[in-house]
Amino acid sequence: MQDNWAKQIIQTLVDHSVRFMVFGSGYRLTPLLLKAMEHKEVELRHHLDERGAAYRALGWAKATGQTAAVLTTSGTALANTLPAVIEASMDAIPLLVISADRPLEEMHCGANQTIDQTHLFGSHVRHFLNLSLNEGYTHGDYLNASVAQAFRLTQEPVAGPVHINCAWREPLEPDLKPSDKTDENFSVKEVVSVSKKISLPKDISDLFFGDQMGFIFVGSGISLQDQKAILKLAETLEWPICPDLLSGLRLRPEHSHILFSYQKLLFEDNNFSPKKLLFFGQRFVSKEVHKWVKAQNVETCVYVSPAPYRYDVHNRVTHHVLAKPHLFCQALASSLKKNKDDSSLKKWKKKNRDLEIAVKKEYDKLSNMGISVVRSLLDFSKKERVLFVGNSLAVRYMDRHAPVVKKHISISSNRGASGIDGIVSTALGFAEGHEKPLTLLIGDLSFLYDLNALQHLKDFEKSFCFVVLNNNGGGIFEQLPIRDKVDQETYEKLYQTPHALTFREFAVSFDIDYAQVQTLESFQEIYEQAQIYEQRILIEVDMT
Repeated sequence: MQDNWAKQIIQTLVDHSVRFMVFGSGYRLTPLLLKAMEHKEVELRHHLDERGAAYRALGWAKATGQTAAVLTTSGTALANTLPAVIEASMDAIPLLVISADRPLEEMHCGANQTIDQTHLFGSHVRHFLNLSLNEGYTHGDYLNASVAQAFRLTQEPVAGPVHINCAWREPLEPDLKPSDKTDENFSVKEVVSVSKKISLPKDISDLFFGDQMGFIFVGSGISLQDQKAILKLAETLEWPICPDLLSGLRLRPEHSHILFSYQKLLFEDNNFSPKKLLFFGQRFVSKEVHKWVKAQNVETCVYVSPAPYRYDVHNRVTHHVLAKPHLFCQALASSLKKNKDDSSLKKWKKKNRDLEIAVKKEYDKLSNMGISVVRSLLDFSKKERVLFVGNSLAVRYMDRHAPVVKKHISISSNRGASGIDGIVSTALGFAEGHEKPLTLLIGDLSFLYDLNALQHLKDFEKSFCFVVLNNNGGGIFEQLPIRDKVDQETYEKLYQTPHALTFREFAVSFDIDYAQVQTLESFQEIYEQAQIYEQRILIEVDMT
């Protein structure tokens, strides 16, 4: 019977366009894996460990916006997916976790590799479905409808992780004897109504009338369709845009309304306080954005999102509009006449240009190797590559010091919960989803956390470049106030994580090209050559 259940589960997911599944080894997964192998349209990836498998599926879902599945056996294998589940929940990424489990009669009696897996992820998942096989219950419509619902809840109303738990009894191998039972017809037709338009209440649209210039802030999680609509709205309002690193609007060709250096422009000008702010997207890499908003005497702060979640650390939002950004922009733009007074915008654009020229001169004299590498990495990256950035120091360097680029760069990072684990696995899945070569900027400790992922580079068909910032562990704390609050001995004991390692042997072990650089010129040369010759290389940046 469970062979038939496994067939229906996989078939339902395939019918709903699940095309990427990652799994760790486990005998209890046998029914599901055998059925998944029958579908050639499914990319079935075997990953060394479940933590990395979940992150790899997460990365693919980040790249495509489609639901990816991670399959695990019972026990702590499932528990190891928790960090990726939390990231998916916090960052609204559609992830389906399917776990094999022991049957009810093996619970709480000392059976091997058996834990209570029901509701293991608590509030971190959008939905939990427990499929406990009962010999007398084989109704196909129930199974199909339940799995179809679980899939939908990875996508809407708010994308995120869903957990399906399957309790299998042994034997787990398929019954090869012919059966007189026939499968029930378990195809289900769905009718989904999607609104193409929204109409804004007059009290919302009225907020944007008048000549007073406001600012548009764009965080992460913004689709290409949303980006285009936001740019058009900015042109109608004649308002400048302040884009987060992960918004899709920061690393792109120049646009007349984007202030690429907004952090320095706004955060260092204490004499300016706008009265109107418009926010799109989710998180901002820099917490300085929220600090700045808190300090302003804002009269109107509108936050637009399709979900009822708050991204308002200091409670400054006056109006929360539940709508997809592109629909909101279209509705608002249609109710407004183009603002003919762009004098305020021109002043800010000139400030932005002048600042960029001055900043470039400063960076040309800079001796910080990490910052210089980040800027060069963006200048030298080809537009056909994807860029994934690790947390801690790497993403902060990128956010604070990214130059203006003349090409669109697809970039992502795990900023939902901002952990330093699973970064290599997520980057691998992200590149697989885009089907493009990969550049990963990552810190030394983050890289050490996810060494298992290197085993799976043999499955990755594109070229890649791992840029590892090696500061011998704990370099991020040099940037924080605690560095000046404690003595050197206490600082080293509590905050540094010295490992005294170089990464040459890791590269050799996994058949990866390797280079260690200590000068900016050598990094630029090696990185450029790596792209030209489509190398699979690890570049270690010595920052010690």
